[in-house]
Amino acid sequence: MANIEHSTMGHSSVHEPKHITISTTADAGKVITSSSTTNAVSVYRKLGVHELNAALAGQNPFTGFQLWSDNQYVTGARRSISATTRTSLTNNGLGTGQSTTYTASGSGNWYNTTSHKITPTNTNDSYLIQVYFTLKIPVGTSPYVAVDLDVGGTTGILREITHPLAKGAAVDEKMSFTFLTHSTADFKANGATVYLTTSHAAELFDTRLIITRLHRAV
Repeated sequence: MANIEHSTMGHSSVHEPKHITISTTADAGKVITSSSTTNAVSVYRKLGVHELNAALAGQNPFTGFQLWSDNQYVTGARRSISATTRTSLTNNGLGTGQSTTYTASGSGNWYNTTSHKITPTNTNDSYLIQVYFTLKIPVGTSPYVAVDLDVGGTTGILREITHPLAKGAAVDEKMSFTFLTHSTADFKANGATVYLTTSHAAELFDTRLIITRLHRAV
């Protein structure tokens, strides 16, 4: 009888993998894998998350974060912001602490330094977006700053937060705004622009943006 290469055999001539013939529909998602306790023995089970992480050499396909830091506007070269004028926040990604090392694998960058937009990977992903900058309003009473995420389309402003300047006028104040949101269809299609509006003419510098993916939709 002539030898036949297994790779050339048709589907009807090839046996089912071990364990499959005893499986049921409830076993969907299980894999045939090496035993974790006995050499040269296969088992039929679902892999643990720690095993998947090990197989990916420490990469995490689900969560991760990126820190984008600007060095165009610093304490000695501040950006002038006009009073009550909605202004897009820019970030060249060249500042101290910039990091995309811990990005979720396969996700790409979540910020575009040319369009200055936050760019989610998938519709219905969930993100925690943290916006930081230092602001000074030289003169004025009851100073405040509002920050919003605009995704365009029929949605427009997706999230908005307003904070007073607790230290008042004429003082450099570090500001922090945190948005928890999912990636809507408009967010995915258009990206999100970060806008700020100040009650009075202001000086802005040391902008940072931290984008953390909390949930991967697909």
